[in-house]
Amino acid sequence: MNQCNKKFQKGVAALSSIVVLSILLLAIGLFVASSGFIQTQLGAGIQETSKAFFAAEAGANDALQTIIRNQKYTTSCVAAGPCSTNACLINVATGAANPAQACVCVTGAWDGSVAVTKIIESEGIFKNKKRRVKIEASVDEFGKVTPQTFQEVETFACF
Repeated sequence: MNQCNKKFQKGVAALSSIVVLSILLLAIGLFVASSGFIQTQLGAGIQETSKAFFAAEAGANDALQTIIRNQKYTTSCVAAGPCSTNACLINVATGAANPAQACVCVTGAWDGSVAVTKIIESEGIFKNKKRRVKIEASVDEFGKVTPQTFQEVETFACF
């Protein structure tokens, strides 16, 4: 009987060790799985903000090209989608089911007699992410357009 009791105690000790080891392995597995999930979510967020930035950049470049063709161009659009009344809405293809959008505002009147600085502000929007860029371009008295600055900004005068 004593020998049977020792075998039983060894079995219980082995079983409890296996349970503790299993719980430890399960905890490590859950940690690894949750880390992977968090990394996936962070990667998706970075991708969305990048698409918003590219939309803002595309909107600003589109406005710059319009100014090069028509130096008197300023925005005066009807409010559409997420844009204010001062900004024009541009849909930007992103390869996704829903396109990114850019709200673009151009200020600075040029009458052809003196040089002026045109301010292009563009807010790119993709899903719930927003990024903003600003271009300053000079238009001389002959109509030559020269981009001066391109920067990402936090706030705009137009919006």
